[in-house]
Amino acid sequence: MKNSFLVILANLLMILSPCRGGITYEIIDLGTLGVDDTDSKAMHISASSNIVGTARVARVGYSFATLFDSSGSGNNQNLGKLIGSSSSIAYCSNNLGWAVGVSQEAGGSYDYHATLFDTTGNNQPIYLGTIGGPEGKAKSINDNGKIVGFSYPGDPGSTNPQATLFDESGGGNNIDLGMIPNGRRSIANSINNSNKIVGFVDTYGDGDHAVLFDETGGQNNISLGYGVANFINDFNQVVGESTGEATIFDITGMGNNITLGALPIYDSSVANCISDSGEIVGKAYYWQYSHEYSHAVLFDPSGEGNNIDLNNLINPASNWELLEATGINDDGWIIGIGINPAGDLHGFLLRILYADLDDNYSVDLVDYIIFASFWLNDCTVPEDCGPANINDSDNIVDLFDLKVLVDEWLLGK
Repeated sequence: MKNSFLVILANLLMILSPCRGGITYEIIDLGTLGVDDTDSKAMHISASSNIVGTARVARVGYSFATLFDSSGSGNNQNLGKLIGSSSSIAYCSNNLGWAVGVSQEAGGSYDYHATLFDTTGNNQPIYLGTIGGPEGKAKSINDNGKIVGFSYPGDPGSTNPQATLFDESGGGNNIDLGMIPNGRRSIANSINNSNKIVGFVDTYGDGDHAVLFDETGGQNNISLGYGVANFINDFNQVVGESTGEATIFDITGMGNNITLGALPIYDSSVANCISDSGEIVGKAYYWQYSHEYSHAVLFDPSGEGNNIDLNNLINPASNWELLEATGINDDGWIIGIGINPAGDLHGFLLRILYADLDDNYSVDLVDYIIFASFWLNDCTVPEDCGPANINDSDNIVDLFDLKVLVDEWLLGK
């Protein structure tokens, strides 16, 4: 029989706790490339939790493509740049040790060069070329090694980029993914592991259209409606923005798109990423006096507007302001850009505190006492387990749940 005192104490602790009945996150400052550096941006997190982006090196005055240490210990890796370039950015990484982005020259008319980075450090960055013109950017890479982005054609006087499928070998056999009717310029933003490619086409007289590109280059591209498609997951779910509002696009092009709304006081929003489990992140924002004000958002995928300001799910005492969520993986890890306690723009990582049973943004003795009061309870009726069924793959509070609690407690979360 359970110790009745333990049960009473656990119930009292839950009553006294600042419980909001939801999840909480620990926040990890992803740091920079050196102790004197100030700025960094986390741009993408892979399924294997590789986090890439860019960090500024103060002594040289330039930013470099960066593989971030997800522990926050600062063991970040400079991924380098192309020879002759001064800076670089990594926009996306796959699960096989490769990232893509851009290397930028210090000056001149044609600054940007699509680049393939080796996150293992075994190879130098590779120039991916263009479709004939002077510059381009690689925006996304999948686990098949397929790379998309945009580049400029070789037509004299052309100033409009074209969505491009890059030759991952750097051999220059790149494919122009084309337009839709009345298209002026196009950009491919994301490719999934089925080689489905999404982005947008800017048209003459009809604005931007989110587009599903024909990966063969056969020009059988499909408009998904007004807007920009930013990301496609492995279940062919597409997110982005349409007329200033975060949107889930119907990949069939039949127009069954879902607008996701924003946050109170914010009149606009954009969805940057959707995990394979359907969680969507981005930002809500408004402009005032030529300045953008934004907060990172976890969107309600139903479109009913129950969106969550991620600033409300971290400890207020952390003194962070989360400006934008740029990525999420299937572990629920969220990355983005925010203002840290020192006032610097830094990349961040949010990890769910599954064992924070009293919602005080940490895992400690109080959580253990609450957990112990439900030990071996049958969770067929959820109320019989309270918050203690942490690993909800079974219907009992047992060693599997205890392992999660102990792991998070010992790691000091």
